[in-house]
Amino acid sequence: MHTAIPPDVLGCLVAGFEKGGTTLVKDLVRRAGRLRGSFEGGLLLADSPAEGVPEPYGSLLVKAWGLPEGFLDEYRTCRTFEEGYRLLRDRSDVITEKHRPLIDKTPRYMMHLEAVLRRAPTTPVVVVIREPALVVRSWLGLGQPRGEAVEAVRNSATGLAAVARSRTGIDRVYTVHLDDLMISPQATLDAMSAWLGFVPRPHDPSMLVGTRNADGVHTGIDPERNDSSRVFTAEQRGEIEAALADAGPEVAWVRGLTTGPLAEASIP
Repeated sequence: MHTAIPPDVLGCLVAGFEKGGTTLVKDLVRRAGRLRGSFEGGLLLADSPAEGVPEPYGSLLVKAWGLPEGFLDEYRTCRTFEEGYRLLRDRSDVITEKHRPLIDKTPRYMMHLEAVLRRAPTTPVVVVIREPALVVRSWLGLGQPRGEAVEAVRNSATGLAAVARSRTGIDRVYTVHLDDLMISPQATLDAMSAWLGFVPRPHDPSMLVGTRNADGVHTGIDPERNDSSRVFTAEQRGEIEAALADAGPEVAWVRGLTTGPLAEASIP
């Protein structure tokens, strides 16, 4: 059994497809809730601090959060995840306001969402939904194999679908679609903030969500479909859709999700 992590220590988790917009949403949530954080945490990918932080997350954690040499060994002595996150906040050179709650953005939490919800039994989780074909395209643009991209999408979709079926911690999961942030950023951010219990704050235009081009059209949004499909050529979409065809029914289910509490979504 895992004990609750107080909200003044860990305010929120952010998960989603890798290459799926989680950094943007993390920054929006961080600003809305006055939380503090850096790159990916990954603490909840293991079942206890004694198991450490799996690689490559451990090395990335030390570098991005400005942690001292030997932090990972010290972390393994923590008895609970609360102690672990307190230690992370105390030792980090990046976190200057030590009284602020943390935000842990780790896309891979979506793959293991049931376990993550058990390990942080009261912490809210925002799951970012990006069009799966765009996720695959982002992987390809970085030179990653298509098969690995499709497998990552499949595993993430399966992790979210498992929570929807089992209802494990489902009341603490909120899905936010990137298209909604582009089309109606303030309303989407307000709804997400209200669900998290944050006082709504004005949207920061400098974060480039919901910007319009010179013609008044949302960048990247197809005005007829009202989604981000316009970034594809027909050839690109056909190639990626063929790759996604074998990814399983959960991918199609995730595609149909809208912004809001996961508890209100259909069961896959």
